[in-house]
Formats: sequence, structure tokens, C-alpha cells
Amino acid sequence: MKLKYLGIFLLLATSAIASGTPTACEQIQHACGEAGFTRNLPAGRDLETQCFQPLIQGQVVPGVQVASDLVKKCQAEQSTQPKTNRRKRH
Repeated sequence: MKLKYLGIFLLLATSAIASGTPTACEQIQHACGEAGFTRNLPAGRDLETQCFQPLIQGQVVPGVQVASDLVKKCQAEQSTQPKTNRRKRH
């Protein structure tokens, strides 16, 4: 599951570097970072699982405010990105 999110993040980061403008998803991740969420921390302040994903799913994350249109844009960005890092079950 974490590999899926890492793949999405890398894909979005690459597209933003190419365009020079942060994507909606990157803006949401930045808002999470500004609120004190980071990557690779113990549970509770993890940027991806405790902030970014809940916001994208329409949940409220205390201390983080993002416009609903930004969330919708990020959802659209994610739906148009190719699926990466899919694992086959054996």
C-alpha cells in the first residue's frame, strides 16, 4: 500500500517539476507538512496516512485547511494518473 502512495507521489512530483507549478496534490501535501505532518514518522503524524489520504477522502484533519476545490482537483489528478506499483497476488 505504501508503495502505491510513493508511486503516486513520485509521479506527481515529476509532473510538477516538468511544469514548474505545484499540482493540487502537492499543494495539499505542502499544507500537511506546514501543519507538522512528515514522512517516515511513527504513527500519528504521518503525512501520507494521517493527513493527505484522509483529506483526499473528504475527511477533516485538525490543523489543516484546504479548499474543497483543491481536493477535487487532486482527486481528478489521481484518477488520470496511470496506476503504478500494482502487485500481483500469488
